[in-house]
Amino acid sequence: MKKIALFLPDLRGGGAERVFITLSKHFVSLGFDVTFVLLKAEGALIKECHPEIKIHDLQSQKIRKCVLPLKDYIEKEKPNVILVGMWPLTVLTVLANTLSSNKTRVVVTDHSILSKSNQANTFFKKWIMRITIAVTYRFAYCCIGVSNGVSKDIKKLGLGFPKVTTIYNPIETIKKVKQKDNSLVDSPYILTVGRLKKVKDHKFLIRSYALIQEKIKQRLVILGEGECYEELTKIVEELGLSTRILFPGFSSDLYSWYTNAELFVLSSINEGFGNVIVEAMQCGIPIVSTDCESGPREILEDGKYGKLVPVGDAEAFAEAMYKALNEQHDTEALKRRAADFSVGKIAQQYLDVMFTENSNLKI
Repeated sequence: MKKIALFLPDLRGGGAERVFITLSKHFVSLGFDVTFVLLKAEGALIKECHPEIKIHDLQSQKIRKCVLPLKDYIEKEKPNVILVGMWPLTVLTVLANTLSSNKTRVVVTDHSILSKSNQANTFFKKWIMRITIAVTYRFAYCCIGVSNGVSKDIKKLGLGFPKVTTIYNPIETIKKVKQKDNSLVDSPYILTVGRLKKVKDHKFLIRSYALIQEKIKQRLVILGEGECYEELTKIVEELGLSTRILFPGFSSDLYSWYTNAELFVLSSINEGFGNVIVEAMQCGIPIVSTDCESGPREILEDGKYGKLVPVGDAEAFAEAMYKALNEQHDTEALKRRAADFSVGKIAQQYLDVMFTENSNLKI
């Protein structure tokens, strides 16, 4: 039985973590021996792991201290492949594998526009990122970007050295969409889903919603947790919209929220992919998104499957939301587009990369 190890810091409720959870379940269903290797075995998504998936806790308090524990794990368990997400964990995994006596295949994946992340917000940080990617990624078995925009960014950061292939994120197919449930919110609502952090720009979304809230009956539901919670709730209170804009927190049952929403919105400054857009499309919900780098335009096919609005244009975003709420939508077309990202299709692309000899993918 072939062994696949998936390496992440932990299993909090982020996009990359959900992608790995979705892939892991499918790998297990195909008969692979799957282990989550975590810096710390914690996070709300641990309970969503398949019962046959093992959890290996490196008990590493700091990322930079994971190299030797990871090297020991590789030598002892001898996984065929380590699929690792998120720089600098990707860099350290390549290093640990290089130091180990058992050379496994390291497949590095990046899920965001790294050059525009907080990890590269100064010249020095970006220089460190660029050098580490350029030096280490070439020693990985292959490199994957979750959108064409991410892949392009990796190549640029890696000074042209990494050969990168794009594999979009998978979405777990829901077998049965739940019926309307008024117990979630007792009135129609617009929904957004994501961690409450600056790059998601919920302040922009709140300002946009405020421009049209008197003309619509729908509330705004901001689903997620994060460091910006207090700042966002304060803004909502100052605008007098505490009864109109809701913060339910984290939910593991996202599809109940999607199914009951009348519109899904994404207000990010940048995105690696945008899983939540596909999840909403799978439920046939119309989409309004900022035209940020890099996932939304690729998912929505240049606006064919949803409205794209320039980043930072609150009036245009408000107008797009208002129009979307008052237009007819082809829900079946949205669902068909979402099927292009089914876990069966995407997981097979990963397996082809991880286990098929293909020199064009090697770095």
